[in-house]
Amino acid sequence: MRSTRPASCLPPGGGGSGWGGSQAGVSLVESLVAAGLLGIAAVLSSRHALRDAQARCLARAEMEAVLGAPWIAPGGSYPAPDGVSATAAATTEPGLEQVTVSAATFGPDSYTLSAMKAQATSGSAPIDGGKRQDIAHGCPPP
Repeated sequence: MRSTRPASCLPPGGGGSGWGGSQAGVSLVESLVAAGLLGIAAVLSSRHALRDAQARCLARAEMEAVLGAPWIAPGGSYPAPDGVSATAAATTEPGLEQVTVSAATFGPDSYTLSAMKAQATSGSAPIDGGKRQDIAHGCPPP
C-alpha cells in the first residue's frame, strides 16, 4: 500500500516495508501459493468422499443381498465381493442372527452396517458369482 506522506517524510529506500524496496509481485506469489494449497486440499477431500461413497454403496448392496439370501448358521459368513465381508453372529433368540457387513475401499476407512435377520423370513435367492459381480459393478469405481 502506498504511503500518503510526502516523499520528503519517508526514510531512504522508499520506506514502506522494511525490506528497503517495493512489494511489487509479493501479493501475487502469496495468492498463487494459497490457491495451490486449496487445490491440493480439494483433491484430497474429493478422493476421500469418493471412497466413502463407494464403501457405502457396496455395504448397502451386500446387505440387501444377504437379507434376501437363504439362512446360514450363525458364526458363518455370506458370500461377498472383494473388499466386503458379511458375517452372521448368534443372538440369544433362536432363529435370529445379527448380520454385519463391512466394506473397505482402497484406504484405511471402512463402512459397517448391522441388521437382524430372522430364519423365518429368509429369502431364497443365493448369492452366487453373478450376484457378487452385480454388487461390485453397481457402485462407482474408486
